[in-house]
Amino acid sequence: MEKPGYQTQLNEIRAHIHAISGSVPVHRRESRRQYSFSDCPFSEQLAIWDELWRSETNFWLRLHAYFFLERHLKNNRNCSKCGRSLSVGRTISTIGACAMP
Repeated sequence: MEKPGYQTQLNEIRAHIHAISGSVPVHRRESRRQYSFSDCPFSEQLAIWDELWRSETNFWLRLHAYFFLERHLKNNRNCSKCGRSLSVGRTISTIGACAMP
C-alpha cells in the first residue's frame, strides 16, 4: 500500500513516464528530469523512489527508479538509516528494508 504522503509525487512520476515513448536511451535521458521533490533531501527522494519500486509492476516506472539509484551509486552515497554505503548489491528494495530505525 502506498504512503499517502507520497501520492502527489508518485502521480507526478507516473504522468511523466507514461508520456514518454521511446527506447531505453530515451528513458535514460528523461530520467534526469527534475521533479517537484528533486530538491528534497536525498533520504526523502530515496523513500519516494523506493515506494514507487515497491508499488509498481510497470517496467518503465521501475526502470526510472533504478536510474535514480544508479545515479546516486555513482556519487557514493550512504544509507540515511544505517550509514552503510550504497552499493550495486543493495537494491532499492533492500535499502527500504534497512534494519536500522
